[in-house]
Amino acid sequence: MEIRSDGLEVYLKSPVTDDASEITRRADDYDIAYNIARWGSFPHPYTISDALSFIENAAKFQREGLEFHTAIRLVEDDMLIGMIGLKQIDLKDKKAEIGYWIGKQFWGKGYGTQAASLMSGYGFGVLNLNRIYAKTFDFNRGSLRVLEKVGFVREGILKQDTYHKDRYVDEVLLGLLSKDFKHNLKLVIK
Repeated sequence: MEIRSDGLEVYLKSPVTDDASEITRRADDYDIAYNIARWGSFPHPYTISDALSFIENAAKFQREGLEFHTAIRLVEDDMLIGMIGLKQIDLKDKKAEIGYWIGKQFWGKGYGTQAASLMSGYGFGVLNLNRIYAKTFDFNRGSLRVLEKVGFVREGILKQDTYHKDRYVDEVLLGLLSKDFKHNLKLVIK
């Protein structure tokens, strides 16, 4: 599956086995592992085996309706630069959690914001969600900026919510409601 919208520099595409080496190349970075998840839950070093397992599980969870993950790709050359997805999909309460990572060499270029806008548009427009939320470490300023640019608002601080590496860290809880999503994206889904 592909999700696109005119005028954006990125598009989203379901990962396939052939993406494993590119996923590994982008994900095998200490800063990515440190910034996005409880230490040890995102592999570091990140191997081909990790990527293949992720791709297999992503397809399985999508079939079961539990999660939806896509590769973030550049429109100009189809380069895979990261991953984004919805997890904890709850169609009864119409909510899901968004999560993503981008290869370090692509940080600060607006790609994360575009990808999060696309995924949010898919969640609200196709899955008919009412709410999408995110949790990010309070020290991950880049991720906070991405989410806030899309329209997510800070809803609270989860004090010392996660034991990360060698200490407890706070997480920021952010949310976005369908009625507050202001991006006028015309999604093209293939």
